[in-house]
Amino acid sequence: MKLRESFPGLSGHESWLGQAYSHEAVGNIPLLLYFWSVDCCANEQLLPQIAKWDRLYKHSQQLQIIGVHVARTSEERDREAIKRMIDGYELQHPIALDDKGSIAATFGNRIVPATYLFDERMQLRHIQSGEQGITLLVHRLQSILRANDIKERVNDEPSTRFEILC
Repeated sequence: MKLRESFPGLSGHESWLGQAYSHEAVGNIPLLLYFWSVDCCANEQLLPQIAKWDRLYKHSQQLQIIGVHVARTSEERDREAIKRMIDGYELQHPIALDDKGSIAATFGNRIVPATYLFDERMQLRHIQSGEQGITLLVHRLQSILRANDIKERVNDEPSTRFEILC
């Protein structure tokens, strides 16, 4: 995907942990979509920040969050291991299981972790992966939330940084 392209949707994707995502049910609220894999060490740095935003924005209708678990190996298809990680970080948002890579292909994503940030018009405003990813994501998220007249702030200083790209 390229910046300013529209959110392609997730229709037709049937395998979810927790509730399935429905854009129609939520409306035009900024969206953070992130790709992760249970065995990627960098996710240990990304998921705590995602969990913090999950708690902060869960009931406020200010930010939607969707996780996409990409199984890079057959071992990463272990649903119990995925559920343990989700429970360990207390993630409450929809998480798609992309065992065949169809969602990743739709977004042109080949790296985990990766984040895609869409504004309230569902236009792609930021793509991030790799080292220093959280810092740049935080600043872009602040900008989008401010543009939507949202007064609550995301962290000024991110609590995590990527050290290794898996």
